[in-house]
Amino acid sequence: MSEVGSTVQNFLVEFNRRTGQRRVRAFSSAREATLCRLQLERERVNTDIEICALSTDSLEALQTTHSRYFSGEEMSDDDADRALRSSQCVGGPAVTARSIAG
Repeated sequence: MSEVGSTVQNFLVEFNRRTGQRRVRAFSSAREATLCRLQLERERVNTDIEICALSTDSLEALQTTHSRYFSGEEMSDDDADRALRSSQCVGGPAVTARSIAG
């Protein structure tokens, strides 16, 4: 996955299997991303929402290795809140394709 000396990035993906919408957030550690995943899974009210924590070299690499998560639109905060009882867990802001492009 990563070369010696490179930094691994940690992401949490919330993906709506029915609509294809997603929200991706960056975390400073795999542990934080996993803890958030576990919290969100406990709070999930919409079983169409898939929640996963992934570590990779970059968001671009994640888009390549897990391309199905990036085929649809970005999920709004309102949509995420409706799918989960509470979408609040410690972590970074949503990461978008636009935010990495420039």
